[in-house]
This record gives sequence, C-alpha cells and structure tokens, in this order.
Amino acid sequence: MKKVLKNIYHAIPLKRQIFSLIKAVKAPPESIYKHLHFNGDFKVEIDKNHHFRINSYGAQIANEVFWEGLYNSWEGKSIEIWREVSLHSEMMFDIGANAGFYTLVSKTMNPSMNVHAFEPSNDWYKRFNDNCALNNINVNSHQLALSNQDAETYIKSVWRDDNKTYTAQKLDTWIEENNIQKMDLLKIDVEHYVVEMVQGFDTYFDKFRPNVMIEILRDEYAIEIEKVWKTKEKGYLYFNINDKTKEVRQMSTLQERSDDMNIFICHPEMASKLKLI
Repeated sequence: MKKVLKNIYHAIPLKRQIFSLIKAVKAPPESIYKHLHFNGDFKVEIDKNHHFRINSYGAQIANEVFWEGLYNSWEGKSIEIWREVSLHSEMMFDIGANAGFYTLVSKTMNPSMNVHAFEPSNDWYKRFNDNCALNNINVNSHQLALSNQDAETYIKSVWRDDNKTYTAQKLDTWIEENNIQKMDLLKIDVEHYVVEMVQGFDTYFDKFRPNVMIEILRDEYAIEIEKVWKTKEKGYLYFNINDKTKEVRQMSTLQERSDDMNIFICHPEMASKLKLI
C-alpha cells in the first residue's frame, strides 16, 4: 500500500507550481512540508540582486531550501558567512560538493572565482554538474575521493550510491600533479571521512593557508584536525556556527565545538572583514 501511494504521489502533475502557490500564501510546518517534495528546478535567492536555480530531485536539503529559503533552512548561517567570504576569495576548493549549493553561491556572488569541486559519488557528481550547467557556471569538477592515501578506498558515508569503494588520492598529490599555485578558500563536508581527507592535505595546507568552512561531526575529529594542520600555531581563529539559532561563537580550540557541526577556521583579517571580531 505504501508503495502504491508513493507511485500515486509521484504521478501528480505540476507539484512545483502547486507548492509555489501554497508557499506564497504560507509555508506549512516542517512536519508537513518534508513530505511535499518534487522533481524539477527552482529559484534560490541569495539577496535581492543575486540568485541561482537548482534541481530539487526530491532531496531533503533542496526541499528545505525551497520551503524555507536559503538562510532559514539547512546551513543558513553557514551559507551567509560563505556568501561574504566568497567576495574576498579567488580560488576555492569544494570538497564533498554534493548538489553544489556552496559552489553555486560562490560563483553567483563572485563569477571570476576559480573553483575546483570534488565529489566521488556517481549520483551526486552528475547532479552537481547538472546544477552548474543549469546556471551556465563553469567549474573544474572532479569525480575523485580525497584521502590520506593514493589508492582505492572505502567510504561509508556517501549518499545514495551503492558503490562505496572509490579511487582516492591525497589532495597534496593532486595539487602537485596539477600544478595548483593557490587556494584561499576551502569547504570540506565529507562526514566521517574528514580526518583522512585532512591527513592527505598537510604540505599544501601549510603553503596555501586557506580560510576553511568545515563540518566536524565528533570531538575526536576536531583534535586530530588541529594536530595535523596546527591551525592554532598558525594564528587561525575558530568560529562555531549554530545554524538553528544563527549564533556564531568564537572558540579558543577546535575541541570546543558544540553539536552544531560547521566550523569556520579563518585568518584574523578575514574575521575582521566579516565582522566576526
């Protein structure tokens, strides 16, 4: 019966148009709209002068953004900070690009920015490229897992992909092979694989010293990241971002992270530009 009802729901035409009319009057609560998803693209407003379009694919994050807007859903406060830091950056690496929200915000706000995006999942790699094409945005996309080794690797946290074994490479190795000369902004969202990714980006992190937006799911990950990158010794500042309350709290160490996952690791000059200090 559940499968039959699901097939009936998918067969309903014009869901996006109907939902847009509902939203224009009043968005329903999350307990209801989480079931009101659709396939198709929709407009995402960054500010009154900037927007992009994104394919929904019926995915949870896109559905939240459709109903609540970019800053009242998902990682709204993180995206707000990301929007501003993108204006002051030239070369961005998007590690764990997924559907491409962070890349799309960066390239919409700063079209001259050079972007290298990495996504190992077959499904999400295609979706990322489709979303960039939808907005006529040119980026350098790579279907590659970044790890602490140059070998096949198992990744348990990639969404909607039956294949969990991927070709992997250290980011240090990839940068060396591709003669990359600069990176001033880095976003990392690789869930429970974050330590391995960071361990493979040691030499060139020290050379490039980018500002970093990173998802850290556990305290032990935070300890290892600080140990590898030595960010405290390099004068970085740490900001814990609460996307629910929109609070941004400065921390003295990465280990002070709360259950809110995103941390902005940045130079004092950038923190000053963003009015975080």
